[in-house]
Amino acid sequence: MTGGGLRTEQLIATLRTAKHSVIPVIEAAAVPSEAAGDWRTFGEGELAAVLRDIKPQIIVLEQWALASRLGDPADGGAPDVPLVIDLHGSLLLENVYRRGTTDLTLDGKTKLEALRRADLLVTPAPAQIHHFASWATLAGFDARELPLALLPLATTRVAKARSSKKPALKMVYGGARWPWIDSLLWLETAAGVAQSHKGARLDVFTYDPPRHGLPFEEDLGTWPDVDAALKGRTRKGVKLHGKTEHADFVDFLESEATVALDLWEPNPERMLASTTRTVEFLAAGLPVITTRGASWSEELVQAGAGWTVASGDHAELTALLEDLVAHPERIAEASRAALALASSRADLASSGAALLAFADTPSRPPRAPRSVVEAIVHVRQTHLDETLRSLEGAHRDEHATIVASHKAETAELRDRHGEEVEQLRAAHQAEVAELRADADARMEKATKRHDEQSETLLAHQQEVLERADAQHREVAARQEALMEEATASHRSEVTRIGAERRAEMEEVRERHQEELRALRSSAQEEVAALQDRLDAALAEASSLAEATRLRTEELALKQKLELEELRLRLEGLVAERQSELDGVRETLAERDQALRVMTEARDELKGRWTSDRAQDKEARTKLEVELRAEMTAREQQQRTQAAAELEALRAELTGQLEAMGARKVVRLADSVQGALRGEGEGPRVPGAGVAARILGETGRIVPAARLAKLWTEHALDREHD
Repeated sequence: MTGGGLRTEQLIATLRTAKHSVIPVIEAAAVPSEAAGDWRTFGEGELAAVLRDIKPQIIVLEQWALASRLGDPADGGAPDVPLVIDLHGSLLLENVYRRGTTDLTLDGKTKLEALRRADLLVTPAPAQIHHFASWATLAGFDARELPLALLPLATTRVAKARSSKKPALKMVYGGARWPWIDSLLWLETAAGVAQSHKGARLDVFTYDPPRHGLPFEEDLGTWPDVDAALKGRTRKGVKLHGKTEHADFVDFLESEATVALDLWEPNPERMLASTTRTVEFLAAGLPVITTRGASWSEELVQAGAGWTVASGDHAELTALLEDLVAHPERIAEASRAALALASSRADLASSGAALLAFADTPSRPPRAPRSVVEAIVHVRQTHLDETLRSLEGAHRDEHATIVASHKAETAELRDRHGEEVEQLRAAHQAEVAELRADADARMEKATKRHDEQSETLLAHQQEVLERADAQHREVAARQEALMEEATASHRSEVTRIGAERRAEMEEVRERHQEELRALRSSAQEEVAALQDRLDAALAEASSLAEATRLRTEELALKQKLELEELRLRLEGLVAERQSELDGVRETLAERDQALRVMTEARDELKGRWTSDRAQDKEARTKLEVELRAEMTAREQQQRTQAAAELEALRAELTGQLEAMGARKVVRLADSVQGALRGEGEGPRVPGAGVAARILGETGRIVPAARLAKLWTEHALDREHD
């Protein structure tokens, strides 16, 4: 049960008190388990459809956040009916404490758009009237007719007067652990007083803000520090109750507590808020101690229903609590005043008069086509557009002037130097052709020498690689021969061991056969003796019964002898197979040992072969690197030599030209180049300043500047026809 939930409950009860039909609508993800059966729910993008189905005459929103989901009635949004928005507190400030200033601008824009849609804005505290008046003005309402009204916090449940005239100091603190509420030092101070006086208590009922399945995590501010600070004092008059059912919390207020604490460090949100917990404290007959300057503080003091302490003055709180311990009649007197103040607000029809009056005769207040912020942005955008158009016109005029001047100077320069440029171009082309032919000849010679040296080095490298490959093949052949020799030796050893085992098995078999023949002979002798006894018995028998008995004994004896023979034969076969199995196991063990020896030898040979191969590869790579480095060095040396020879030839040609009287051409080229670069003090060349300015400003060569650059290159070649 949060403050917003209690405020919503008050709005519903106020409207139903006046016999209005109210259908509560809540987002499906935020539905509490104890929601009544007549509540309607909506999912993502479904609010407008649900409201169209309900067909309300008035829509009342708790806070402004859902206004953006109503949509445009012309495009299938919610019905176009009078809209009331209850501004229980500054949701914008709460979001700043929750998420910082990240979304402050977006939240402010959404808030202004939401307020613009409202036909009535209600707030629970007079201080909030002034705060939200500024927002309503910014949203586009006439500052002289703002649709703002006061709807104080109220509750219909007011406890009975307490009978105790000198109640003990039993302090209670309760509410959600919002990040903008910092009560750490105040609760530590109250806990210290509770520990110091027998019979005094401090009970703290707090709980984490409900998420209702919404995808965000709430910062708990200093509340973990509160738990740590009070946890060790639970046996000294301090108790942390944690989350408790709202009905149980109210019962505790009415039956156990005597003084309520609503203390926190001041901040913009707290000083503006009208807290629902204070209403519940007063309705339970509890005088409230709060921070001086809070929205409730003046009314509490005037009614005698509580006390205030200065911000940060914990000594003042200690003195007040100790005075209440010493004079409990003050608690009883303030309790009666608290009940009286709550009773004065218990008439929902009186406290909600502004809302009920609007419900009876709804109206649409005047508002501007756009919010003040949008109007300011529009004016600013208009000024920026005008400034931009003015700058664009001035830029076009200046550009046209510069282009005309450039064209005139370019034409003058082209007429003056066209002939000279053609002469210089022809001479330059001839010199370039001659130098290119000479350079090609030199490069061809250098390339030929380089190719010959490369072929020599490659032949040498190939010879070294072939020798390394031959050595490698020889080592591999030796290793293969060793492997073949080891394999042949292993095979002969296995053959010899197998022959020995077979001879031993034949010998064992012969012994078993002899033992079996001896047993068979003995059995035959016993059978013959029994036969003789049987014949004698038959001769002597005088009756058929005696003969039958003897015959039965004979058959039993024969069967016993046959079983004994079979047992002996089976034991012999088992022993024989066991011997064979032992021999095979020994053979396999010896073979495994031999294989391990051969495997170790093979691995050793393979390791040597791999090492030799790696060494060969490393040597080959090193040789290739050395050869490439040597070839690169020689090529660089040849290039440097060719460049030096070309430079010497250029210097020689330049000297010859100067001796022939080409100084005028050289001076002209230097003047043009210096003018284009903005350097030197030579004679001014018409058009050079414009070309240099174009090069400096744009960073690229326009056609006229490209032509001037070509003239400069011809002049710098110091060519004379």
